[in-house]
Amino acid sequence: MMFLRRTTGLAVWLTLLAGTASALPSMTIDVLDIGGGPQDMTANGTFTPAVPPAGSSYSWALNAATPIAEGGGTVNSWTVTARESYPSPGPSVSNNINITNTDVVSHVYLATVLLPIPAAAYDAAVSSSVGATFTDSNSNNSLLLQEDGGFAMYRAQVNGSTVLSLPLGPFTTANCSPNPSTPGCSGTGSNAIVSQALAPGGATSLAILLRFSLSPGDSVGFTDRFQIAPEPYTGAMFSLGLIALGVAGRRRRRA
Repeated sequence: MMFLRRTTGLAVWLTLLAGTASALPSMTIDVLDIGGGPQDMTANGTFTPAVPPAGSSYSWALNAATPIAEGGGTVNSWTVTARESYPSPGPSVSNNINITNTDVVSHVYLATVLLPIPAAAYDAAVSSSVGATFTDSNSNNSLLLQEDGGFAMYRAQVNGSTVLSLPLGPFTTANCSPNPSTPGCSGTGSNAIVSQALAPGGATSLAILLRFSLSPGDSVGFTDRFQIAPEPYTGAMFSLGLIALGVAGRRRRRA
């Protein structure tokens, strides 16, 4: 489910339900403001392909800018691409979201993408990255994009537990420059980790969390991706097992 809800400010949630390898993936997208009812956003987006085959790459995209319930901001665009492929290069989820704070005060936003996957062994997180583009949209020469409550702007999770964090910011107008094609100024920031070893285990879900505070009248877009590599030793151990069985068979025949 996707929830847009008010915390100390507002929060944006998207949960991408991919199903299992034996079932077609599905996606449920809702908006929720604390004190209000859920707002279903499924009809505001488009699946590609319309009926995605299980285990393949598929995506959902918001068709048009959507106000956050009870004011405070607008989701200008949102696209998510998911892949469950095995054994290589491994399951992944990519998230691209752009938000404008339309209020007169700063707000806190939380964007989450969750991808359930068929259970698989893993031992590394690879190609994990996040990039931010921030804009002083109201041209008041005041912009502040920063972490909230000590949480890193980007967190990647396996099975609901954070396995790595990529800090960003804080960013102000000092970090951007005039942009003739947009109001005010724009700037960028990024962070990435090519590979990080994890304690070997079984993955049943991947998640990306973006949590940030944004100044009034300003905009930010995030492009982020998280992918895990299946356990590389599984195939090798299986091959060694076959070799061992072959050797044992030959010994029995000789006896």
